[in-house]
Amino acid sequence: MTVTDWNPQTATLSLFLTWNQESAKLQTGATVPATLTLNIVADTGDISDFNFNIVISGSA
Repeated sequence: MTVTDWNPQTATLSLFLTWNQESAKLQTGATVPATLTLNIVADTGDISDFNFNIVISGSA
């Protein structure tokens, strides 16, 4: 999983996205639940709103 196109760019200093399926190996056609967690530091400065793109990819 990668997170791209942070807006504002400075949000990367205060916000951290993780998930519980990093390096998971799946069988063809498998469906598994995934939990994404957004951690936020106590002082985010002047960030009042933000957005980003989440990219989840795999290979065979």
